[in-house]
Amino acid sequence: MVPMAYVARLSWCPCPVRNPGKCGAATDGRLCGWCVPGCTRERARDALSPHRVKRTGLGALNVISGMRVVGVTAVQSKWTPRDDIILDMVRIPETCVLVGPPGTGKTSLCNMEAQLLTAIVRDAIGAKMTAEDGRLLNTYAPKLDAATIDTNVSTYRDIVARVGYVPLYIFPANPGAQATDILGGYAPDDTGTWKFQPGVALHAWGQSALDAPGILVIDDAHNMSPEMMAAMYKAMDGGIGGMITLPNGKLIRPKSGYRFRATMNGEFADLDPAVQDRTVGVFQVMTPSEEMFSLLRADVQGIARADYDGTNPDPFATFRQWKALSDLWPRVGLGKAAMLTMREEQQARDLVTLLAGMGVQDAIDVLKATTNLIRSGYQP
Repeated sequence: MVPMAYVARLSWCPCPVRNPGKCGAATDGRLCGWCVPGCTRERARDALSPHRVKRTGLGALNVISGMRVVGVTAVQSKWTPRDDIILDMVRIPETCVLVGPPGTGKTSLCNMEAQLLTAIVRDAIGAKMTAEDGRLLNTYAPKLDAATIDTNVSTYRDIVARVGYVPLYIFPANPGAQATDILGGYAPDDTGTWKFQPGVALHAWGQSALDAPGILVIDDAHNMSPEMMAAMYKAMDGGIGGMITLPNGKLIRPKSGYRFRATMNGEFADLDPAVQDRTVGVFQVMTPSEEMFSLLRADVQGIARADYDGTNPDPFATFRQWKALSDLWPRVGLGKAAMLTMREEQQARDLVTLLAGMGVQDAIDVLKATTNLIRSGYQP
């Protein structure tokens, strides 16, 4: 039996109010017995609330063809399966933002978009194919209409023929980033001569020596600095608004094939209004992929799936934490693995308690050892 003192200290509980089918809790408040003994439906609701209060701030909006329309911005009205997201990203060359908790594979989806576009073009022009190209084509190409395939082949044919692939340019947003990181600026070359060096956006525009327009990904856009924000307006606009004048007076704009993607934690409504206005598609990526879940040991996988239930924007732990816990557990033991991988000591204790309530023997042993230490008068 898990000590009831631990139940009172829980900051989160997967038992749920949101998943009654997975839980025996009745509306009369009897014990559910899924996670922690003594955890009633009411206690579960109280435990969940600190982690489940954050919700979309878009409000009531008109629904048109399954989309919420905010000004010129189309926002998906419900969670979209990952395969559909990949297909829609291929179909939509305009600006898209992927939103979701840390570790759900948002950047990986951008990478898959570039890989799928590459596979489509390689197949069309008779270029050498990889096994991954074949897998992607077999999985996704049958679901794409001929017009989408033809348009993308026409757009990227010359690029793939010259470079070998559809380029992917990834820039991690951070509080110290400058506008010059995005658009470019003067810097000394190998000879010490100061020359204009294109930023990551100009590379993705095809306005650099590589001359290979592709997909620009701004990772963790919620971390954008104010200095970076103004440059982002230009980087996000692939049309006439995207033109800039270089220091030498040359006017440049994105070449055909340029796409802009951003990933972020939190909510789309947290972004600057001008960034929202330049966004055409918003994809909610709320859960890791099945391939990612399969990397976890079974007992960790169960609780990680409950944590990433598709509605929770602020999970108890990130997927990277669950993966680290799964990897370290057999090496150093559950107790130490929990302390090393969780953000705070209390979070580690809560995790062990939850696993013990699920009947995981290692967790029960940790709780017993802890209880015996406390009874012996041990003071940490």
